[in-house]
Amino acid sequence: MSRVVLAGGSGFIGRALVKAFNQAGHECVVLSRGGGVVEGASTVRWDLDPDGAWTSQLDGAEALVNLCGAPVSKKWTDAYRREIRDSRIVPTKALGEAVGRCGTPPKVWVNISGSGFYGDRGDTQLSETAPVGDDFLAEVSAEWEATCLDADTPRTRKFVPRLGVVLAKDGGAFPEFKKVPFGGIGSGKQWISWVHLADVCAMALWALKEPVEGTVNCCAPEPVTNARFFSSLLAARGLPPVPPMPELMFLAAAAATGSEASLALTGQRVLPVLAEARGFRFKFPTLESAFADLLA
Repeated sequence: MSRVVLAGGSGFIGRALVKAFNQAGHECVVLSRGGGVVEGASTVRWDLDPDGAWTSQLDGAEALVNLCGAPVSKKWTDAYRREIRDSRIVPTKALGEAVGRCGTPPKVWVNISGSGFYGDRGDTQLSETAPVGDDFLAEVSAEWEATCLDADTPRTRKFVPRLGVVLAKDGGAFPEFKKVPFGGIGSGKQWISWVHLADVCAMALWALKEPVEGTVNCCAPEPVTNARFFSSLLAARGLPPVPPMPELMFLAAAAATGSEASLALTGQRVLPVLAEARGFRFKFPTLESAFADLLA
């Protein structure tokens, strides 16, 4: 049985990936600094030391999947900005060094990134060739990707999916989205690039078999405006239409809950050009199909 090693695999995406890899016949090992238990996987403590005992799990592995990174939804104080950056860059650097020293390195390294790479770009349609944005999250994403792609691992193919907002029944932002009693936030014109959790798992499995490398947009082919997203969510829940929440009201609510308001007030219109060109097909390509599944 081939082995897949997941760094930072105890979150909702990691747990879903473990289940998907198990179903595809792979053994899973989760590298965890907290030692949390993940159903379907064995857990190995790691300390980011590229010479540590944990590195033996990488030798002969089918794939390495790096999911490390502090949530970006919390308020971006100066201290938390450093945590967002360091929680991505430091583990990725350690993984790169460890892979480079393996006698039989993983065949594939899947290193998660995000659509925040593109920054706030208005109505511009963004393929993988679009340049990096100029805000904080874009800068972190660019450094994160480069830490993986520039690592000296010539025998390991690298695949970097730029995830949109991941929609899942019991994790991530969707449970909070269901609580929003408005048909949008602010102007409602900002774009949301989203992806169903099942398609994140499907793309990870696809990446193990398809000889694709580099950065790939992991977003559904139907990005939508903020207003359409929340209006459609209200409709899917059988609720009447409601105007968007005024920006000042949203800013006050975000401040009260310690959330980062800029994430909802900016956006990207990202298209999965490379994935579709290489034959990947989304199980949930439309917002309506995703909501029908998530609200079932």
